[in-house]
Amino acid sequence: MKKKEKKRLLILIVVAVIIILVLFIVRAVLKNNESDNQQNPPSASEESGSEYTALYSDGSKLNVSSKLKENKSYQSVTISNIQLTTVNGLNRLLANVTNNSSTSTDAQDISIVFVDNQGNTIATVPGVIPALNAGETAQLNASTTKDIINAYDFRVE
Repeated sequence: MKKKEKKRLLILIVVAVIIILVLFIVRAVLKNNESDNQQNPPSASEESGSEYTALYSDGSKLNVSSKLKENKSYQSVTISNIQLTTVNGLNRLLANVTNNSSTSTDAQDISIVFVDNQGNTIATVPGVIPALNAGETAQLNASTTKDIINAYDFRVE
């Protein structure tokens, strides 16, 4: 090979390596952006007409009433970490329930009464507090298609 041909071949190899590196970098950046989008929830905005609801770009709703999120007591159980959401028309109340007594409790059917800021009942939703050992925490999960997302508070009966 002549010196000129070797120089061209070397330049061709360097250009090919640079192109491959650029492609790998672009792919890594795109993949990183995808994972960031999956880890970060969609941004919320205030929904017009409801002071207790945040609307997300994916159409889901979150109840933001500070009163609704306050810990509640029912018999020997404390209800905490309360979250009320709506996704595709299904309203779901999720919360932790902790047995504060020194004895085990049996599973209990309950009624969750959602109220507006005047104390008027919006809807009553059935739920179950699971059987709990002393000091044990489990999850309360109650769902309904009734429109309760704009509730101000709830009580357990």
